[in-house]
Amino acid sequence: MFSKGGISIKESSDYDYFDSVVAEPSIASAVSEDWQKGIEFKTKDLPEGTRFIEVSKDGSRCGFFCFQPSQEGYEQHTVLTENCRGVSAITAGKLAIDLLRSITGCKVLTSFVFANEPHTKWYASKLGFSECGVLCKSFHAGEETDVIFLRKQLEE
Repeated sequence: MFSKGGISIKESSDYDYFDSVVAEPSIASAVSEDWQKGIEFKTKDLPEGTRFIEVSKDGSRCGFFCFQPSQEGYEQHTVLTENCRGVSAITAGKLAIDLLRSITGCKVLTSFVFANEPHTKWYASKLGFSECGVLCKSFHAGEETDVIFLRKQLEE
């Protein structure tokens, strides 16, 4: 377990907890493209090798990070509740990346954000991600928007 400033993280396989977080209305609306609405999502059905890092703040669970295997390393997805925002979210993200790297030796992370949610791009930049491409004209939150691809090279 890694911890700092009241934030603790650990690798976990509590799929029921993960699914309950994804089902929260404030999160469910933000984690998918519009074409995926109505599709039952289960974290245990993600690709083999997917790693989950659970986050707690002051002893209470407040979300998780999902790292799916990719060609370059892992693709990061952040699923944090309202109780873990701002500095706490940044601390959790940095700790999760450090834990993943210590477990897997991963050297590259990728991710993506929707252009109509600039706070997610801001958050990714605070974790050290840089823009590396754009997919134009996707649909998210009921509007046409771009998907911005991100990449982070982990330090040796």
